[in-house]
Amino acid sequence: MKKQSIIYAVIFFGALWGAIEATLGYVLQLMPHFVSGFIMFPIAALILVAAYHKTHSAKALLMVGAIAAMIKSINLFFPMNHWRTINPMVAIVLESLMVMAVIGVVVHKPLQQKILAFSIASLGWRLLYLGYMGVQFITTGFLHDNLTSMSSFIAFVFVQGLLGAALALMLYYVLEWMRQHVGKTIQIKPVTATLMVVIAIALTVIL
Repeated sequence: MKKQSIIYAVIFFGALWGAIEATLGYVLQLMPHFVSGFIMFPIAALILVAAYHKTHSAKALLMVGAIAAMIKSINLFFPMNHWRTINPMVAIVLESLMVMAVIGVVVHKPLQQKILAFSIASLGWRLLYLGYMGVQFITTGFLHDNLTSMSSFIAFVFVQGLLGAALALMLYYVLEWMRQHVGKTIQIKPVTATLMVVIAIALTVIL
């Protein structure tokens, strides 16, 4: 695949992720944390798998996450607790890092190994995030409202993590069905990538 085509795909999928964070992510903030806590990772995983199919590059997935995080960073210019923006940015990068680590298994291995890969990714980014939150608490005193007890830790990592892995697996097979029946020849052009960035930025600013 040409380098330019990979760049356009990375920009498109990163902006798509940013747009979903600005819309669905915003709506989920209004829902009970238990419900919202396991929905965004499967959607992020779906975007990253689609990006891998387009780019055939595991490293490109980290760049997709970086672009989504940069779009999220626009919220830093608004009068709000900056940790409410920085922490989701960190989560986005960790999610992309973990999916990048297992993408080869997800795409090329049988069902049993896909289940394990999604579970590792879903649990792994949460464990890394808890480590990050621990460092943040020690250095700044800030602690996420929903991570203040052992039971909330267990729910965040294991309950929401495993539910997120199961939903990610389901969405993966939906994507595979679509690829087989809808087609694989959709081209991402410069104008498409640019338009998605504009939409993502506009949604982030508005919402």
